[in-house]
Amino acid sequence: MSYFLHLLILGQIYLLAVLGTQLLVQDGRLFFLAAGALFGAGAYAVALGAGLWGSVPALIAAGAAGAIVGALLCAAAGRVRAESFALLTLGVQVVWGNAANNLTAVTGGPFGIPGIPAFSWLGWTAGGLGRFALVSLVVVGAGALAVVSRRRGPWGKAARAAALDRRAFESLGKDPRTADLELGALAGGAVGVSGGLFAFYLGYVDAATGGLDRAFTLFAMAVLGTAWKRSAAWFGVAILLLVPEVLRFVRLSGPAGPAIQQLILGCVLLLIALRGRRVATR
Repeated sequence: MSYFLHLLILGQIYLLAVLGTQLLVQDGRLFFLAAGALFGAGAYAVALGAGLWGSVPALIAAGAAGAIVGALLCAAAGRVRAESFALLTLGVQVVWGNAANNLTAVTGGPFGIPGIPAFSWLGWTAGGLGRFALVSLVVVGAGALAVVSRRRGPWGKAARAAALDRRAFESLGKDPRTADLELGALAGGAVGVSGGLFAFYLGYVDAATGGLDRAFTLFAMAVLGTAWKRSAAWFGVAILLLVPEVLRFVRLSGPAGPAIQQLILGCVLLLIALRGRRVATR
């Protein structure tokens, strides 16, 4: 039972992060490779703030940290071309990883920050897997509702219009730079909150929490969900979370076993990409 609760919690956390990343990849048409930095910003905000301010304020700070980083990065979206923006976000992601490793006074360096207090509110503590699954369900449900309602409303249409044709958007008296900032803030806030939940769940953060592997994982989940079906964030999460777990139970003997598992996973992803939709960028 604990194993399935663990997968459920991870799936919920990743779902909110992928919804935020899809805002950038699908609605903003951005080749965004710094989702790990947004995730890490939220995780470190909780690690540093939970013991000082309490769980709920720390989680709000996680969303704010992600929103600030996301807005700053998206502010550059209208000033550089698609391939340059991809390199920009990749560079920011690499810098983030190096900073998390080397700013030992703040981040703990390679050893990270252990001993993050369990999530608590009004005297109630989410100490077990079942309780934390409930907390994650409530937070992720509220965050997902906020993201989905914004995407389907007038704001979402405006964000997609600004990404599709900035000059036409300006001709309507709208400012595409404002749309970029709002898009980055909402997406970054969602990813930051998910990073904060991740920190509460593990009770520990380090540079790998928001590292390059995390950035590529979130980007791949977002693209898989978008390529298979519009806005199907759950699909990308399910594939990249469950397929490796299933392959763990496939007994492949010998030193080549792990490599064969990775090959099977790669073939599954390639099949989905070939059968799915192409994801456009600006």
